[in-house]
Amino acid sequence: MGDVEIQLESTILDVQDGDFSCAKFLWATWKAHETMASYVHHQFYEHPSIAAVLARHLVDNHVKPDEAASTKINNLDKAVKSINACLGSVQSTADRVSGEVKTLTSTFTTLSNTVNTLNSTIHHNKGKKKDKDKDNKGPKQ
Repeated sequence: MGDVEIQLESTILDVQDGDFSCAKFLWATWKAHETMASYVHHQFYEHPSIAAVLARHLVDNHVKPDEAASTKINNLDKAVKSINACLGSVQSTADRVSGEVKTLTSTFTTLSNTVNTLNSTIHHNKGKKKDKDKDNKGPKQ
């Protein structure tokens, strides 16, 4: 049984000849059952009209493997090694910067202490100078 196309015509209903219209409806129903039996016999997907559509769909939507799985795994391993190397470089830079920050903090603390000592010395010397000036001016005789 080949592909059967069923077309319903606008002239299927003949108002003046009811027997003719009934025969056309029965014929269309029988053809629909015959076509459906063909699909069921071929389990739908093996029917020639559906198999062609399925084959076309598979060809149109097939994704070709571009590389083997082992190649992808090797590429991922290389990427991980590269990232680890970058991480090691970043870690050593961070350690170096941390050491420099500690040195700068120590230097800042030393400078701050020196400034505080100088300020207190200057303040102390100003006080002594005022006392000396008072002693030199003393009461006139």
